[in-house]
Amino acid sequence: MEDEKHPYYLKKENDSHLDRASNRIAGFIGGGIAGIIFGIIGLVILTSFGFVPLNYGLYGLLGSVTLFATLGAVWPKWFAWIFDLLSFW
Repeated sequence: MEDEKHPYYLKKENDSHLDRASNRIAGFIGGGIAGIIFGIIGLVILTSFGFVPLNYGLYGLLGSVTLFATLGAVWPKWFAWIFDLLSFW
């Protein structure tokens, strides 16, 4: 998909500051949701095979949520669709 036709592209010509802010907030929330999903999957896999103790794995889960939420706020077109998908239901 071309960047200019993407609904969460931040550099549209007729975008207002409110549209950009709402895109970044949606990307932040969507990135946080993706971080929770990837973090839980990683936590289950790493602790079930004994690679990481559970208390350190929870720090990894927190780091995953922080990383993906930050990425979602910086590049909202990667993760904002998750928020829209879940808010539809």
